[in-house]
Amino acid sequence: MSSMIEEIIQSIIARCRASTIKETFLRWGRFNSSQLNNQIFSGPKKQIYTKILKLVQESNLNEEIIGDLELVYMQLHSRQKQWKVYKLSGNNLHLNSDPRTLRAKVLRNLQLDWRDGQVFGNMGLFAGGVWLRMHMSSTKGSRRKSYNHNSSVFVVTFPGSPYFILSKAVVKHVQLITKAITTATNAEGLVDIQLSGHHLASLADIVLKGNGQIQSTVYREQEEEENPFVDKGSRKRKAPKEDRGDLNDINDEDSEEKEFRKSKLVKLFGTESQPVLEKLDYKLNVKFHGKPVMDTMCKSSVEVKGQSVLDGIYELAKCGVLKFPLPAHLTTVASSAQRNSFTIQARNK
Repeated sequence: MSSMIEEIIQSIIARCRASTIKETFLRWGRFNSSQLNNQIFSGPKKQIYTKILKLVQESNLNEEIIGDLELVYMQLHSRQKQWKVYKLSGNNLHLNSDPRTLRAKVLRNLQLDWRDGQVFGNMGLFAGGVWLRMHMSSTKGSRRKSYNHNSSVFVVTFPGSPYFILSKAVVKHVQLITKAITTATNAEGLVDIQLSGHHLASLADIVLKGNGQIQSTVYREQEEEENPFVDKGSRKRKAPKEDRGDLNDINDEDSEEKEFRKSKLVKLFGTESQPVLEKLDYKLNVKFHGKPVMDTMCKSSVEVKGQSVLDGIYELAKCGVLKFPLPAHLTTVASSAQRNSFTIQARNK
């Protein structure tokens, strides 16, 4: 058994929570439930690793098959990675290739360009998407380990879609992967559309829905069906419960304003919670409007961060903290803009 196989299994077990190890290995599909019984998963992770390794050795599994395990792990634990969305450019794109053909083409292109060692490629279908795992191993230097999980780049795309979602990786790997995808799809290039985050399902839905309201949750719905580790709570916004006690007969002087804001927000954002984005990035290059009046440019960067910044913006607008009309760079992030990184510049007169 190669050291790479041992290190991949060890890495997967180490990165899993104790409660998710068994289900992750069952989803891999190489062993049945009787082989992966509770006895296998009893004890500390080190003991679990030893027992799993024995099963793998008895089955004589190779590096490519073990690579499928890492792909399954990432499908079930995608929030542990940062993801970035790219879009193919060109007029004669090949968007409907068989997933196996796409894998073979991307793998072949990478093997031609990667000079530091072997390239392993895996393909799987999950939540309606085509998943690729490309692992670029390195034989150079004096590294003690033959496997580094950061050398695995994951790619998610959808049949007929020009969008490719890549896991965060070192610049060299990203350049090689984007070049391989460009060649495999007969594209002119693969363009970073400035949309990124940890919540892969939200990124997928933003680029798949293709309309101005957050009603289509294509990937998220399928992921909830196929991923046992995803929170399956309702995405509908819950109206806050107000305990008014004996004050029910008192008129709310701001009720009309509240109803106005609510109706506006429903038109702008829809009735479901927003896609989960952890930040909005702004680069500002505008004229200074403070005092004293100066004919100078103000350059700065602003980063808005939170668990779900779009839902946060909705709530701030609902409470009246943000004034209407809301700027387009806030309301179109998940629709026509399809990005969460913006440059705001002064208009040229």
